[in-house]
Amino acid sequence: MKKVILLASIVALLALAAGAASADPTRDVPLRHWAYDACQKLVDAGVIIGYPDDTFKGDRAMTRYEFAAAIARFMDKVQAQKGDKGDPGPAGPQGPAGPAGPAGPAGAQGPAGPQGPKGEDAKLDPAEVEAIVKRLTEEFKNELAELRKDVDDIRDRVDDHEDRIAFLEELTAGPDITGWLDYRIGMAGNSFVRNSEFDNLTAKIGIEGDITEDLYGNITIKYTSDPMRVAEGRGLVRRAAFPTTWRGSPNPPAVNSSYPTQPSWYSYPGMPSGFLANSLESVWIDEAWVSWDWKGWTWTLGRQFQAYGPGLLVNNERMAQQGIRTQKEDLGGYLDIDAFVGMANYDGWTPYSAHATDTMDGNDAYASIRVEYDNSRNWSIAGNYLGSGLGCESGWSVDLWAKFWGNRDLYVEYSQLERIFDDSQHRCFGGVTGPGCGLRDKNPDALMVDIDLYDGKSWYLKGYYANVDTGGVPHFSSGNPYDEIYTLQESLLFRPANQGAIFPWERWLRNPLIIDNTVVYGAHLGFEVVGDPVELIYYSVDNKTGATQCDIRFPDMNYDQLWALRWTHNFVRGVTGVFTYAHQEAVHNNYAKYNGLCDYDTSLWKTPDQELFLAELVVNF
Repeated sequence: MKKVILLASIVALLALAAGAASADPTRDVPLRHWAYDACQKLVDAGVIIGYPDDTFKGDRAMTRYEFAAAIARFMDKVQAQKGDKGDPGPAGPQGPAGPAGPAGPAGAQGPAGPQGPKGEDAKLDPAEVEAIVKRLTEEFKNELAELRKDVDDIRDRVDDHEDRIAFLEELTAGPDITGWLDYRIGMAGNSFVRNSEFDNLTAKIGIEGDITEDLYGNITIKYTSDPMRVAEGRGLVRRAAFPTTWRGSPNPPAVNSSYPTQPSWYSYPGMPSGFLANSLESVWIDEAWVSWDWKGWTWTLGRQFQAYGPGLLVNNERMAQQGIRTQKEDLGGYLDIDAFVGMANYDGWTPYSAHATDTMDGNDAYASIRVEYDNSRNWSIAGNYLGSGLGCESGWSVDLWAKFWGNRDLYVEYSQLERIFDDSQHRCFGGVTGPGCGLRDKNPDALMVDIDLYDGKSWYLKGYYANVDTGGVPHFSSGNPYDEIYTLQESLLFRPANQGAIFPWERWLRNPLIIDNTVVYGAHLGFEVVGDPVELIYYSVDNKTGATQCDIRFPDMNYDQLWALRWTHNFVRGVTGVFTYAHQEAVHNNYAKYNGLCDYDTSLWKTPDQELFLAELVVNF
């Protein structure tokens, strides 16, 4: 059947000129045409009959109908010649065997046979190899030339980049210059009226970087336009310079309540010679230290800052100390060590007590150490010891950090002082005695807890708690942070008449609130408004049960509810604006509450609320 179909196809291709009946349709086919014999054969067989005009018309395309008629005649001829099927003949002899089929799947591998003898080393004919290389080189000489050119271009580019990188590294290898400008302006007081305005500019600039291949260093200088305000916040005022009859009193003589617009209170009749001489510094060295590694320990020498954990026992952000610090990580595989020995230069300042001796002026030895276990990303625990703090201070603390419920943080520190700074029987301020005075704990302790209550994508909530005995806050600790006072009311030394002592604004707006002889509850709520961070701050402050008014570091505890709203906006990269409104709610009828103990002023029966509006512009560089 396949042969019939093939033959029909050939006939169809040769019958392109088939047409109507004719006796000799090939008469118009040239005798020398290459298809003449084929055409004549098809005519003789009756497959092609030609056109009525006895022509073949071989150069004309045939129609589908003409093609069908020619095939039909061809099939009739084939069928007429096909006879009836006869009986099968006898079987012929067996033909030769066909080629072998494909190999079947391989069987399991048999055991390895014995190793054969080592063959001879291959021998290469150097002349033959050279000839092959020459032929290949000659054949691909154009391609090799292009490749060599590309390689040269790449090498030139690499060399150029290496030169540029070396130049940039040389430029950046020097010390980094860092710092900021901080300008603050606002109003503070019991009402926003005349003389409640304030402004101050503080600047910090530092140089930090490699001094040599093994030595790293830092020096930082700070400037303020209002040195008295900053000196008071840093604790550099010589309080002991006042006569005993003035110390602890709400009103030193000749205080001008119109500060800061009328700074006549910088001096007044009877002020001791040299008072504040070392305090009113507009420019001072904030840090100056060098650091290096030796024997697996990091050593830092000079004027420096340090803090242990939350800082309830050790945190000298109020004023840097001079000395040497050593640190070691992963001692024994799981312990971190941090220790400091040096001096704290108070610039002639004596803190808070009439009983502090003159020997505390000037230099005072300081020593502390911290051992931390941190073998997990989820928690750590540390023990801290203060061997010698301000004056006679000594004590210890334990702090814990842990992550819980995903990415929330918990910070806890408990501290206890073995001795306070003057090693006295905890007398009252100004040497005043009275009911309940001198009854403070011999070993005052303090507890501080900071916890993430919720930490989401669009808002967070932090909780805070502090419980401090009288005298339980060391001088260099988070309980005595660096803060810049805005009004006279914030100062224990320079309070206007008939005004109670308020909590210094920065003491709780920029730092956790830790106050002697108080229990503090707080919360920070953060969220975003049109992409800017907003924070709501709240603190509730209570005197501890059984405590007397004269026992607390802020003797006139006039305010017990503190709250603030802060909005931060980035104007451009490196320029940030901070806008704050804050409020201190007064405890009314204070005199009745404290029963007139110690030197409390009966004029403070009705203490006004205090307010603050602060606009701050910070430029970082």
